[in-house]
Amino acid sequence: GTRQLLNAMGLLSLSTSRKKVTDDDHRSGNIHFFDLGSGAGKLIGQVVLELELGSNDIDRRTLPLRRIQTTGVELLSTRHEAAVRAKEKLIQVQSSAARTCLSRSIEYVHGDLLDVDLSAATHIYVASLCFPPFLMKQLEEKIVQQCSCLQCIATLQRFPNDLSLLATSTMVDEGQNQQQEQKHKPAIQYMEMSWTKPFG
Repeated sequence: GTRQLLNAMGLLSLSTSRKKVTDDDHRSGNIHFFDLGSGAGKLIGQVVLELELGSNDIDRRTLPLRRIQTTGVELLSTRHEAAVRAKEKLIQVQSSAARTCLSRSIEYVHGDLLDVDLSAATHIYVASLCFPPFLMKQLEEKIVQQCSCLQCIATLQRFPNDLSLLATSTMVDEGQNQQQEQKHKPAIQYMEMSWTKPFG
């Protein structure tokens, strides 16, 4: 479920995840969670309710201590439209403060995940069970190129190179001598389901 996923990604404990974001993301103390292949948007809504508002805060009258931004990306228009409707319904049943919080924290994008800017991502979930090998390769290349502040990625399939290229980058000096610079490699969580075991 959602809590299991958030726990695996280091987001379930507010104190732990807040410290991690502050330490690792030097540009801000915020979390930006991407769901690539977000369908009708259920996971995004649950992530915000859990992390931004607090699952035990029934009235949800207080604003959160930190900023959570979520983005769901879905290619199929019918699923994207369902996600937008679900967001509107979710907002309607909240308190005034929670409505403002949810409105700013949830974004749904209709489009190809390879066309979306992932540079702000600190955490990514990829519902990659049905992704063909070429798409996993292209997505890995995109993440390596764009995701400089990524802390954790959860996926149902392994990436071809386990994002190893994120650990180093090539620097070229004026003498055209290439040098390798060590960079932070994000944690990778393979969310194994009973039906995904053949994928490793």
